[in-house]
Amino acid sequence: MHESLADVAARFRVPRLAEIAAADPRFAQVEYMIEADDFAYKTLCRQWSSYTNWEADQGSCLVGLGILIGCNVNVNARFVRLNGHTVMFYWASSDLVDRRMVNSFVEEVRNLALAARPGSTPAGKTDASNFQDCVSFCYRG
Repeated sequence: MHESLADVAARFRVPRLAEIAAADPRFAQVEYMIEADDFAYKTLCRQWSSYTNWEADQGSCLVGLGILIGCNVNVNARFVRLNGHTVMFYWASSDLVDRRMVNSFVEEVRNLALAARPGSTPAGKTDASNFQDCVSFCYRG
């Protein structure tokens, strides 16, 4: 018997990941992650959408990672289907950012995607300046 996506996500450390994954199954479909703020995302979209099959989902998802010295630590996530592969763009959007919390979020999304797609390759990760690595993966994969 297969576990539900919410059951799998409940085992992970990121607060609310189970809730988020149950409400937004795109997190379990992620094959590549790009750390890029909104400006970099829009620039990449403008530069690459005519060369690739770029299908952007509307809007972004705000993920609360926790509270640090009384301040919320948040990450925004945006999803794109690039040549049929799900790519998540993310950026820390709160005034206070703890890189360990962000890195933990990225690792947990990677684990969630692996658990949801047994036998798959772990999701790749890069930043906006190396976006061509993601494009190469999406053409090969």
